[in-house]
Amino acid sequence: MSVTEMFSNIQGFLSADQDVREDIRKVVQVLEQTAREILTVLQSVHQPSGFKDIPSKCLRARELFCTVRNQIGDLKTKFPADQYYRFHEHWRFVLQRVTFLAAFVVYLESETLVTREEVAQILGIQAGGEQRDGGRLRPALAYLHLHQRAGLGLPPAQPQERPAPQALRRTQV
Repeated sequence: MSVTEMFSNIQGFLSADQDVREDIRKVVQVLEQTAREILTVLQSVHQPSGFKDIPSKCLRARELFCTVRNQIGDLKTKFPADQYYRFHEHWRFVLQRVTFLAAFVVYLESETLVTREEVAQILGIQAGGEQRDGGRLRPALAYLHLHQRAGLGLPPAQPQERPAPQALRRTQV
């Protein structure tokens, strides 16, 4: 293989990678816009007359979450199933934001804290620890202590082994 062929192959790989990233960016931009719309609807509860219309605001937010589910479904198709960690930085923040918004809606509706399963249902993603073919998204719930790491396709939690107490003691010199 000549040097020209090698660089041609590398250039083809980089171009394909850039195309995937651009497709992801487009979907994430639309998802961010929807998240801003939900935030705008929900922020109005902080106005003096906001408490009167909480049920209608929550209903409107729930309607927008249907759009979020569709956008997340579209996002799932934009990256290769086995390359989640390569691209997850593109959508990690926006998923944290929509997770907060889902938690806020649940709180406004029922004055209770949201569960991981409720967020997964609202966002249309699976919240389990088992991994399918890697092509699904999971919520990033770091501030709710409901996940192991920020991201969308997390492996199942692995318990960490604790060293024996004897191993923690200092050796006598």
